[in-house]
Amino acid sequence: MIFATLVLIVSAALFGFYLQTAWQKALRREFAQPYFQAVANAYRLQFPGLRQALDRPDWGRAGASLRTSLKVDFAVLTCLMRETAGGERPSLAERLLRLSFRVSLLLLAARQTCGLNPRRACQRMTAVLAYFANRVGERWSAAAPAAATPSEYLSSL
Repeated sequence: MIFATLVLIVSAALFGFYLQTAWQKALRREFAQPYFQAVANAYRLQFPGLRQALDRPDWGRAGASLRTSLKVDFAVLTCLMRETAGGERPSLAERLLRLSFRVSLLLLAARQTCGLNPRRACQRMTAVLAYFANRVGERWSAAAPAAATPSEYLSSL
């Protein structure tokens, strides 16, 4: 019984390590250009401002409004990912990043309730949002006419 429990714990730890490595590999992907700012400006997303605020030592903990803005940005970017996909299914990395974001959002509420510092979790979540915005911009650049600006194309979706 003890051995089975030990095997289960080690297996779960290795699976968690695998997932974390896959998420980090996906987030390290380099894009031709940083599209996320154009996408964030076109849809008035909050995560770039939050990302800059988290880098300052005097950032404030906004609580529910922080979670709400991250959740809304995630919903908008998920919808944009579906719209710009052109019928292709999301990759395994994208599905893992979505799962990671949802779990982090749940754990963020628990961290804030317990009084723990949510800065690292928020930084990871904004990195995931930046990745999704870059993917939307990358898909836009492949599908948009050459004369259209990111704002024009994205607002037409």
